[in-house]
Amino acid sequence: MKRDNICARNIDELRSLRGTRRRKYLALEIKAALELVQPSAFIANEEFPRECLIEAEKLHSQCLDFQEGDNDRIDLSYLRCFSIDDPSTLEVDDALSLEIDLDGRQKIWIHVADPHRLIAANSCLDLEAKRRASSLYLSDRLVPMFPLQLGAGPFSLTPGLNKAALSVAVCLDSDGSILSCDIYRSWVRITYALSYNDADELIDLAPPEDPDLSLLHNLLLTRRTWRLGQGALMMDQAEGRLFRTEGELKLEISEPCSARAMVAEAMVLAGAAVANWAEKVHLAMPFRGQAGNQSLSEQQLLAIPPGAVRWAHQRLGLGRSRLHSSSSPHQALGLESYLQWTSPIRRYADLMAHRQWLQYSGLLKGTPNNEEDIKPQLEQLEQQSKEVAQISREDQRACLLEWLQLQKQKRELQPAIMLRWLREDQDLALVRIEAWAMELPARLRDRAIPGDLLNIQIQEVDPGRDLLHLKATIG
Repeated sequence: MKRDNICARNIDELRSLRGTRRRKYLALEIKAALELVQPSAFIANEEFPRECLIEAEKLHSQCLDFQEGDNDRIDLSYLRCFSIDDPSTLEVDDALSLEIDLDGRQKIWIHVADPHRLIAANSCLDLEAKRRASSLYLSDRLVPMFPLQLGAGPFSLTPGLNKAALSVAVCLDSDGSILSCDIYRSWVRITYALSYNDADELIDLAPPEDPDLSLLHNLLLTRRTWRLGQGALMMDQAEGRLFRTEGELKLEISEPCSARAMVAEAMVLAGAAVANWAEKVHLAMPFRGQAGNQSLSEQQLLAIPPGAVRWAHQRLGLGRSRLHSSSSPHQALGLESYLQWTSPIRRYADLMAHRQWLQYSGLLKGTPNNEEDIKPQLEQLEQQSKEVAQISREDQRACLLEWLQLQKQKRELQPAIMLRWLREDQDLALVRIEAWAMELPARLRDRAIPGDLLNIQIQEVDPGRDLLHLKATIG
């Protein structure tokens, strides 16, 4: 069989060879981009089509003017409003508030940026965002879904002015289940723009004059406990990522913390609440589902060391999360219905969900898509999102090999833990190197079992050949 100048014996081999060739091309594209773009430079706005830049400039100049629909927004600027992000974040999509009514009922507010205040459906900016599918985060730069003039400007929930938002108000029952959900087009004003470290301090201190964040944290812990009871997987572990700053690669490790867990739980809560609402009114949405087929019994899982080792085995039972036009269970989140709602500046599926709600609610011109109309759009968006994720992975892979070349010169052994066998017949295991907060394949010829402590040696690394050989021995 010969297609596209690839020789293969059967269709499966053809697909495999095409995949290999595609990964090679992606790596070459990234390498070329890294050579052409100055380190730490964001993609310049000229990367957008000229008509998009003209439209962005026009919208930016009009952002303080009255826009259609502004009178329909409820004013929530009286709420203390917290945005919590990494210090480097430019596109601020979301913020949190707590409201306690006269009866003592606690209401969680999740506020999300509302680009539709300025962006029209099927405009050049909307179509370009749809083509990009999401913002792309590379080791040395950001490729934004919208021009940063808008994405980091009038769209973002930043302090100083009233900002347009879609606000989801959720009340929880005592067990953490959702008691009620309301969605509004709103005005909000950011009271505190916090880093995760700042938010952690406020949660821990719980100052009497400003207890909102600590109370929100406790409410969302109750919600997290409820999801655990529904079978959700909570894999709280450090994650390492490489960044290129002024030409130098640096490893940054994001550690689990109270603020990160709280924000993540709030975002999942908003997605679940809106998905439940959409299911009740039979509104097609970009629902996200994930199938699960855990091959290990609960007793077998409990016999595996807890933490990273057990999580590695639990992930084996999870399928890929996918977009659906109708509600579908999400196994890892422990939810019967879910959609992504809280990143409309950075993820087109979220923007699409906003548009469906706005049109259904009569707050935006047009008719919402039905299931049949939205299906091909979701299929296209799924494919584009996969390509964006693949480019990001290839970028991190190229950086990892370059960084490990430098680590190899130090000739240091790295402590690790054996997670599971990838191919036991070929002595290939998945290991976690905690100092790097990374999971990598390594050659392990010792008879080991999951949970064994190992020492890792970098035997061979060659970025040009995309080659990495790690040798593991029982420590």
